[in-house]
Amino acid sequence: MALLVDERDSRWASANGLMAAYDLDALIAFGDPGDVPAHLRYLSGYRSMFGRAASVLFRDGGFVLIASSVVVAHYAKQLSWADEPLAVDEEDFGTELARLLKQKAASRIGVADLSLLPSAWRDHLVSAVPSATFWDLGQELRHARLVKSSYELDLARESARIADEAWSHMTDIVRVGRREYEVLADLEHILRLNGCEDSFNLVIGVPRLKYAIQNLPSERRIEEGDHLSIEVSPRFQGYYSQLTSLVSLGRVDPAIREGFDAADRAREAGLSVMKPGVDILDVRHAVEAQLSAEGRKLSSPMIGHFCGLELDDLRAGSTSFEVQAGMTFIFHPLVAGYPGQLRADTFLVTDTGTQRLSNLPIEPLEIRV
Repeated sequence: MALLVDERDSRWASANGLMAAYDLDALIAFGDPGDVPAHLRYLSGYRSMFGRAASVLFRDGGFVLIASSVVVAHYAKQLSWADEPLAVDEEDFGTELARLLKQKAASRIGVADLSLLPSAWRDHLVSAVPSATFWDLGQELRHARLVKSSYELDLARESARIADEAWSHMTDIVRVGRREYEVLADLEHILRLNGCEDSFNLVIGVPRLKYAIQNLPSERRIEEGDHLSIEVSPRFQGYYSQLTSLVSLGRVDPAIREGFDAADRAREAGLSVMKPGVDILDVRHAVEAQLSAEGRKLSSPMIGHFCGLELDDLRAGSTSFEVQAGMTFIFHPLVAGYPGQLRADTFLVTDTGTQRLSNLPIEPLEIRV
């Protein structure tokens, strides 16, 4: 379903602001079925499901979507903001893109991740417009995407609700004797039943650090005494959330519980200072101060990642970055010496602080065996 017109206008206004700042004539975004990066989806409302696509937003407000087949163009007409998507053969993609830019006399061209521009396409553009110059606006556009509209936040909240729903079934799907890939299959089934388009889910053995993931399933059978860090990251109408916690088959081992609680206390210390205008480095410093007071350290400067149309829109903690209201942040500091032990929740940055979007209790889940 195509996004709302006012949502489209808001996103295009943001992109037009970037073009004005760099005095650009056009902004190109690319996409494929992987949908990462999600710039095409942000600017066109469309995720290419079967092949490559590109959108071009012009300084004068014109918008064109090019599809690599008639099938892609058919779905793009229904789902994107383009009135008449152009269907071209894959080998003619660069030629068509060059024709459009030449037709609009566009020589100053922004690209949402310049590294994604195929060299053959670039050659076509330079041949058609010898004066063409290119600016990489991938980082700027990704930053613009971080602050979400009320429409986007509603989708993020629904994604978090669905993660809670999946976790409510955990005692049914995590049982001694079941294979780890069966747990992943059941999680995916629940998420799809709740309207998710896809997801990223993990079963991590603690502290053995063996992973089961959708494309790397594990046949290992769950045993009594196992401790599993289970991640549920649903994507609802494009928007991710994440919920990760500890599940034990029997009582939680005190040494494992110690690491889990230390990570949670450190996260709470970071949340106490996280608000609009604060540098994410200050949030990390608060996390480190709490751990240091307990004689512990972070295992990595990365304390989490901002999310949205991508699960990992921006990793946070190693470089300076100003937190703003309307951002959604997956907060999960890792404590050195306690591999795989974390509690990850999605937080909305509000005008005064943060709001946890999950309703799941913080405590680890102990399943009786």
